[in-house]
Amino acid sequence: MLVPTAPIHYTLELTPKCNNRCIGCGDVFPDQPVSYLSAIQWQEVLKQLSPHVAHLRLTGGEPTLHPEFEGIIEAIGGLGISFVLLTNARWQDPDGLIGFLHNIPQCKGLVISLHGATPSSHEAFTQVVGSFAETVNNIRRAVAAGLMVSTSTVITKANCSQINDIIAFSAELGAERAVFARYLPVRSDGITPTCDQLREVVSTVEAQRRCDAQVEFSLCIPQCFAPSSSVGCLSGVTYCVVDPWGNVRPCTHASLACGSLLEQSIEEIWHGLEMQRWREMIPAQCHDCLEFPKCHGGCRAAAMMYGLEKDPLIGEPILERAQELHEGLMLYGGAYPIPHFEIRSESFGYLLVRGNVAVPVARQAKLVLDALDGRSTLRQIGERFGQEALNFVGELYKKGIVEMK
Repeated sequence: MLVPTAPIHYTLELTPKCNNRCIGCGDVFPDQPVSYLSAIQWQEVLKQLSPHVAHLRLTGGEPTLHPEFEGIIEAIGGLGISFVLLTNARWQDPDGLIGFLHNIPQCKGLVISLHGATPSSHEAFTQVVGSFAETVNNIRRAVAAGLMVSTSTVITKANCSQINDIIAFSAELGAERAVFARYLPVRSDGITPTCDQLREVVSTVEAQRRCDAQVEFSLCIPQCFAPSSSVGCLSGVTYCVVDPWGNVRPCTHASLACGSLLEQSIEEIWHGLEMQRWREMIPAQCHDCLEFPKCHGGCRAAAMMYGLEKDPLIGEPILERAQELHEGLMLYGGAYPIPHFEIRSESFGYLLVRGNVAVPVARQAKLVLDALDGRSTLRQIGERFGQEALNFVGELYKKGIVEMK
């Protein structure tokens, strides 16, 4: 597995405090003292991470409840690091917070929890009466102020029949996209949808995507369970989590603590035994699957949660694709490929980074990468380097880090 020197994508869990009581909360915080990292301590953590980080996700609990939230955001902005804020939008001072974030250029948007299209369905999840109206009103405020907003919905038994309604409502509120996350039973197994219900959700989301709806998945659904646009998680590969006390974990749903940034460097933790153990949690059968490069072996956190050796949704490996999946990407030969990525040199070659997308490539790919100069057409690149190079550029295009003009 190709692993960079240090993670480039991070989720910072600023505080364990939250003003919702979600029955499906995904937090896996250990028993810890009430106190958590102060703004000054977060600044020290950020200084250590800043040489590596390409993108941050800020969450909690509810991150805006950190008493020094603005100081932490200003520290991130001062380092020039882009971030998105994951929030329930139940803010103490909505206009003040929106105005503050609007003036931070590094804020690339909000991901706001919306667990139903009606008060009853949303509040069945949050367990707080009135939370739906508060969240919806603040989504409208944020959109009106020019902030980019996406909605995020955890798929449960209670809302799995409302996917179309949630997508439509998200668009009506002005959200850029609706994001759906598979539920992992950290708190309660009673709201987990059945396999048939989850497959129906996948089918509904994919049908909406074919109709150009802006909708996607945020937590891996194995391709052997249901073919979809879901992609595998890069936790432990390019991504990790820092919890409210400075501990590093592979992902937000995994309780595996790999070290503390108050005691070790991120490089030591990243290449430590616990993180290596996490990376090795790939079922042997997945290596034979044609979808492994996309799926990455399913969700490791789900396997740990259930005490299994693999994600419980994993079925038989896909050894051949349906005919329609063999169709190649058709691109105009006269198009000029334009790179939209940062190249980072690594021991295995290079890492191509754009926002929360990272693509590892071998050193021999550098000649083709250099040809993506905006002056060479696809046809010329093909004549110079062959079909394999065109396939490579096509893959970068599909991943959104190369554009065509």
